[in-house]
Amino acid sequence: MIYVGLEGEAGISQRIQAHQKKNGALPAGFRFLLQSLDIRKPADRADLVTAARAAGLSSGVLVIDTLNRAAPGADENDSAAMGEIIAATKAIQAELGGLVLLVHHTGKDQTKGLRGHSACTLP
Repeated sequence: MIYVGLEGEAGISQRIQAHQKKNGALPAGFRFLLQSLDIRKPADRADLVTAARAAGLSSGVLVIDTLNRAAPGADENDSAAMGEIIAATKAIQAELGGLVLLVHHTGKDQTKGLRGHSACTLP
């Protein structure tokens, strides 16, 4: 599993320590990538795939946290922008195999429901 941490990179060591305190050691082969990227750019996708393969990912899980930071400037409410992000994610998955998971935060006001385009939500 590879966790692409695009938000809160400076606090990643505290997150690891909190996980270890609660759950013990990280799973074997768990890796982190903290380099900024834009998954809509072919060069950035190629670099991500290369880094994931170099870290040993083979048909595993690639977590990208967060969708917003993985596509800087994209309008998460716009269907065309979300279509581009989904296509980019599918291209990464086609290269790596396995599962590509995008983390998408809910809005701060839970009474308003989930934020962003409906493609961002689970049924």
